[in-house]
Amino acid sequence: MRLMSDTEIFGHLLHGTARAWRQKLDARLKPVGLSQAKWRTLMHLSIAEEALTQAEIAARLGVEEPTVVNLLHRLEKES
Repeated sequence: MRLMSDTEIFGHLLHGTARAWRQKLDARLKPVGLSQAKWRTLMHLSIAEEALTQAEIAARLGVEEPTVVNLLHRLEKES
């Protein structure tokens, strides 16, 4: 059995921490009808100096354009 290196251990811990953060944030945002993904999208739209294209939103969020299209459709439907 091979032991994990310090880098591998750190990577696992960092991943677990990020996942826990997203889950906690989703739980805190749920009462106001938001998820972390929706909140981040709205935040980037609100702080932009000018209108953003879907490609620009995707780049800021670090996701693919189809993901942004789905998020925007859900936000529009819920408004």
